[in-house]
Amino acid sequence: STARASQLSAPPQLKNSALDRLFAEAMHTGMKDYEERLLDIKSELFTAARGYLDSLPAPQVLEVGIGVGPNLRFLGSDVKIFGLEPNKYMIPYLEEEAARVGLDVQVVHGVAESMTTIPSES
Repeated sequence: STARASQLSAPPQLKNSALDRLFAEAMHTGMKDYEERLLDIKSELFTAARGYLDSLPAPQVLEVGIGVGPNLRFLGSDVKIFGLEPNKYMIPYLEEEAARVGLDVQVVHGVAESMTTIPSES
């Protein structure tokens, strides 16, 4: 149960290590109260999504901008999860969350405009 990262190049305008690192830390530590306040709403939304995913023989989810993985807890271990994340400093926090909830997440470091390594129809 771990997240694996592969690399895509982010456009130069998205690269700012100091700000990316600060933003990742803020998302990891500062959003916990926010996520708890949204727990009921997200649970309802993901329950509806799970109904659809459960109808598929091999459910897959692509989360664009997966961040630190706040939505992982709503997905089951039967779902193949792909995460696309432009901020490489989010990935260690995402790996931590994936391990905490016992999910395997394939993480691609890159931007949506360069999603060539994400399988079609995933």
